[in-house]
Amino acid sequence: MKSLFLGCYLFCGLWCFPSHAQQPVGTDTTGYLKGGYGKFTDRFYYGTLTKADGSQVHAYLPAGRLGYERLIDYFPKPPVEQLIGNGRTTIKMAKIKSMSVHGRSYETVQDKGKNTKIMALQLLSGPVDLFAYSQPRVLLVPIPLAAGILPLAGISLTDKPHWYLRRNGVWTEIPRGHFAQLMSAYLIDQPELASKVSSDSPGYQFINTPAIITEYNRTKAATSGSN
Repeated sequence: MKSLFLGCYLFCGLWCFPSHAQQPVGTDTTGYLKGGYGKFTDRFYYGTLTKADGSQVHAYLPAGRLGYERLIDYFPKPPVEQLIGNGRTTIKMAKIKSMSVHGRSYETVQDKGKNTKIMALQLLSGPVDLFAYSQPRVLLVPIPLAAGILPLAGISLTDKPHWYLRRNGVWTEIPRGHFAQLMSAYLIDQPELASKVSSDSPGYQFINTPAIITEYNRTKAATSGSN
């Protein structure tokens, strides 16, 4: 049953997605209309774009969505609402490695070393990193997480996100259709947790992926620390 409370939340703690306090926080803009009236807008902040060749661009970057697909636009100066000019540069996802903006980290998802043309938002880091992506048109529904949570202003998780896990540099997507089977196999080194996922226990389902990975990372760190 979907939660009815407002807002969206992410876990705080040891593996909360990394903060980028060193990044200058620029003017919060309302973005511009993409493709004409009635299309989506975005919010832009001053940040750093790292290209696939290792070079960096410091500009106003989009940071209002749960990931991006195919391409993004950026501006050397704050974009003016409903204005498509203003030095806008469009860059294809194949040429992007990562983006750090407004305290958020995005990375291009890799599949067997190849760019998937999707740049996902990093939610958690640790033994397993968790990334999420969702298409803008998906209906926004808050995801309930556990106690000890912080709001991430301007970002909403949805009931249809794409979850991407990364462990030891290897990316893995866990789709909704085979979630219990694939996620439990992924977490098999923690049998108790894997069993809860495999049996589709309340709180250990597709929508609870951030909570599941947080539990895995904390247990993994505690186990490693005791050795």
